[in-house]
Amino acid sequence: MATTERKVDGSDRTRSARLVSVLTLAGRSMRREAEALWHEWSALLRGNTAASELPGALQLALDDAAVAERERRREAETGFLARSPWISRITYRLACRSLDAWFGGRPVARFWLLETVARMPYFSYLTVLHLYETLNWLHVAELRRLHFAQEWNELHHLLIMSALGGDARWVDRFLAYHLSLVYYWMLVVVYMVSPATSYNFSELLEKHAHDTYAEFVEQNAARLRMLPAPEVAVQYYREGELYAFAPIAQGQTAPARRPPVESLYDVFVNVRDDEAEHIKTMEACQRDDFVTSHTEMPTTYVPRRETSSDSPTTPQGDVVHLTDAPYRIRVEEDRQRWKHWIDETGRYASARIDEGQQRHEHHHGASHGEHPDKQRTAANLPDYEDGLGL
Repeated sequence: MATTERKVDGSDRTRSARLVSVLTLAGRSMRREAEALWHEWSALLRGNTAASELPGALQLALDDAAVAERERRREAETGFLARSPWISRITYRLACRSLDAWFGGRPVARFWLLETVARMPYFSYLTVLHLYETLNWLHVAELRRLHFAQEWNELHHLLIMSALGGDARWVDRFLAYHLSLVYYWMLVVVYMVSPATSYNFSELLEKHAHDTYAEFVEQNAARLRMLPAPEVAVQYYREGELYAFAPIAQGQTAPARRPPVESLYDVFVNVRDDEAEHIKTMEACQRDDFVTSHTEMPTTYVPRRETSSDSPTTPQGDVVHLTDAPYRIRVEEDRQRWKHWIDETGRYASARIDEGQQRHEHHHGASHGEHPDKQRTAANLPDYEDGLGL
């Protein structure tokens, strides 16, 4: 089964709706992009201008100098850039200047590339965290859930920018895809070496995105209110699983907010506000207390001993914090049941070894059939499920 999508450049870009081999996927992508590139060249030779098609037809603008001024004001108020590691500052400044140079006068294409790249940190984090869980180094189910929720939000930002024609140019797609690939592997390495540095750089990019969208909304407010919201944005903000840091960090499934989405102005306001939630998340992930609260290592848990008489205790008298009590007490009970079953089974095995020689001699040369002693002894074997309390 396949779906065909009519792109703004006029080409039909068919995308497979089922998993196939990597060679098939790569071949289809190369053929699709080659056809799109030929389409662009043909349109250029015919004299077609980008202003007559999306996203140019939207007639939207972005003042890069005004964005830079917003960032200077943020830095003066918070000092966020001065507190960042030098490697993050240098990379951040280089990235911002490159975006200004490449996407001057093309804000929607700029947003599309930003949202494509914005998903990479969460892909990288999830890759590394899955590795840690596989090796039983760290159990981070809640942290993985948090980052997946962020990626899901960024995905819908990307779909919105695609609907507005942000990926119309072949060269922009080529740049975004290959830049994302390099960025992904770079973040995998950085996250393994220094998670805080990786989170800090993502924080810088999220702040840049927030300031960019804020300036864009303010500069184009009248025009945006005249334009309809893309269908993908309407469906997402009215029915989808939105992202808000506080509720998801506290274990809730989704935020309760349902912002308006009547025009393209509402869409970009919502995207801007989403970026503010990502900033909160990246700032929190740099704090040890927040990360620790979203991790768990039950197989190597060492109880903390305290003197408070109000705190719950394990069967051994180890005090457990109230926030951790239900899960950790259950883990300790399971261990004790498991140990009891093993001990009982071991005693049964020892008894069987002692009796083995006697039974062998007793049954030597006799007819087949189970000896009554065997039935009696087997009945004493502890039941596995009973031992675990299941």
